[in-house]
Amino acid sequence: MGAIFFMMTNEPNGTDILRIGLRKMSLVEMVEADPLLLRAALMAVLPEADRLVVLASGRLVIAAPEEDISKHPDLLKGLFFILEGTVELTCGGDLGAVDLDKGDLFGLDVIVNGAERFAAVAKSGAKLAWFPAVLLLRLAGACEPLAKMLRGLATERRQMAGEGGDFLDRW
Repeated sequence: MGAIFFMMTNEPNGTDILRIGLRKMSLVEMVEADPLLLRAALMAVLPEADRLVVLASGRLVIAAPEEDISKHPDLLKGLFFILEGTVELTCGGDLGAVDLDKGDLFGLDVIVNGAERFAAVAKSGAKLAWFPAVLLLRLAGACEPLAKMLRGLATERRQMAGEGGDFLDRW
């Protein structure tokens, strides 16, 4: 993602010049420019200073349509936050699939429970922010709302996937 910037300068001869440029937006700028992302669970529980630290530590990941994100080399070392697009998450063998959208997280089982069995596929392409698990775990140790949110979402994700699998098993 890019940002357009404008700058008006006044030359020594009195001429005004408008300069237009394009630069890459940081994750901080991307999230702060989108009210839905700011209200997402991860961003909402973090104090502003911690939110800025997390966003500054993140890395933008662009996933192509139908790309298997679970093959990403950093998957087992962090958490993904969906900025755009839809990701289909399959949590373990027969548990079914859940569609995740803008503002949702995945990689939670890896962080909270050390689980390694899930697949995540970008359905029609996705922009993701990847955050290091080490940082999130350190912050969760000092921020109970973050720790509670991560544990709760990991449990909810397993339950949703299990309910989907139960539904499919009845057919």
